Amino acid sequence: MTSTDTFWMAPLHGITDHLFRTLYTQHIAPLDYAIAPFISITSGIKEKSERFHDFFLENNKLLPIEPQIMANKAEQLLLASSILKELGYSCFNWNMGCPSNQVTKHGRGAGILKDVPKINAILDEFFSKSNADLSVKIRLGFNDTKDLKSITETLNKYPLKHVCIHPRLATQMYDGTVMLNAFDTAARELKHTIVYSGDITNADFLMQLKVRYPQIHNWMIGRGLLSKLNVMHEINPQNPKINIQKFMVFYENFKNAQLERFKDEKIAIGRLKELWSYFVQNEILKEIPIQQILRCQSLKEMDKIISATTK
Repeated sequence: MTSTDTFWMAPLHGITDHLFRTLYTQHIAPLDYAIAPFISITSGIKEKSERFHDFFLENNKLLPIEPQIMANKAEQLLLASSILKELGYSCFNWNMGCPSNQVTKHGRGAGILKDVPKINAILDEFFSKSNADLSVKIRLGFNDTKDLKSITETLNKYPLKHVCIHPRLATQMYDGTVMLNAFDTAARELKHTIVYSGDITNADFLMQLKVRYPQIHNWMIGRGLLSKLNVMHEINPQNPKINIQKFMVFYENFKNAQLERFKDEKIAIGRLKELWSYFVQNEILKEIPIQQILRCQSLKEMDKIISATTK
């Protein structure tokens, strides 16, 4: 990789909170930036900055972040901008890429990609009333790519800091392969800095992307950071190589941090189970009996299973 390459941690809702981001940076591998998982803004409700706990600067000292906002109205983005300015941020990310049905059915996340005139209207109002920097995260479309050209033309009209693109449709969720042929259009047409996001799990695929898109130097990795703990070592051998002992130090710290923050063992167990569904895809953790982990009702039970397998 060249010195111009920048690596981002993707926002994984309910997973990559500030505790995970900090401990990953401390124990697994360094990254340059992260987009924090979204906070939803609802009109007509006075937003409290306490809801923005994950964005507090004191919680993000090791890995700089761009806060991410879920919205489908300009007033929501403007409200978010005001709150984030108080918290010390001059730039944030508008989520137009989340494919969850619970989000898209309300015309938020990737659901707004079906209404390009609305995207234009929101951006027009936002930039006419705010001097904050804004980036966006999108997919190639909702059901198909027929609106991709009009989406890129609309985004090109505004001074966006950058555009993060996950090259799938919303209806694909995370299934199938990334649609690079369609992504070619966006990469060619967009005038903004592009942050590529999607299926980077090894250095070989990243190198293929770099050859295909020499103009792109920003790479976002999400699920690959979990399912391939050594992906950053593979990309840059100067990064540490993770073995079972190093992983367990990270894991124990993360588990304890979850308990300390939420004061609720059930919440910690739920989050750890979701993480283990990714972790077991790693060679060093493939012997972990994931079905037993998913059936655990206590951390003591979970710890016993993990300890017996990782000795």
